[in-house]
Amino acid sequence: LSRAEDGVMLPDGTLIVADQRYGLAKIDLSGNVSPFGNFEALNYEHNPPKAVSGPNGVHLTPDGQFVITADVFNGKIYKTSVQNNSSEVIYPHKYGANTAREDSTGSLWFTQSTENQNEERLYKSLNNAIPDGALYRLPLSEDGTLSKPELVLENLYFANGFSIDEKGSKLYLSETMKNRVLAFDLDLS
Repeated sequence: LSRAEDGVMLPDGTLIVADQRYGLAKIDLSGNVSPFGNFEALNYEHNPPKAVSGPNGVHLTPDGQFVITADVFNGKIYKTSVQNNSSEVIYPHKYGANTAREDSTGSLWFTQSTENQNEERLYKSLNNAIPDGALYRLPLSEDGTLSKPELVLENLYFANGFSIDEKGSKLYLSETMKNRVLAFDLDLS
């Protein structure tokens, strides 16, 4: 594996993990690793310095049918069909996207750790705390497409992973450079 940052387990025990070479990699029960999601059809490439990609946050949609992957270096957010082994870019953020999740309404949430458009700038913010992290939400419109992103939180010191607890009506977000997890009340209705 190459830079395996995050992953999910499918009901049969198969792992799907972020992999810098392929976008996503599948690890079967025997330990065999293979590309997953057909990222090459999207012209996915990690070939520094020409193209730098960093698949990072990997999460299943609430129905378990898709894998959402955020790219912390180039800002693309991918949606991959578990059944069809195919991917699409569902949102290209201007800056790197650390983690992305879909809620039960179909809206997409994602963190921007810092205002980076490359690997070097991302790591700079880990050496010098910069309050330019953010949390965004892309609501699902009436026609079933994602709307324009709404800024939910800003001025965060390296917004990282987050969790949506719909039953408990909470959102938890890791703010890495402040060494804390923030908790917010959440109402999706």
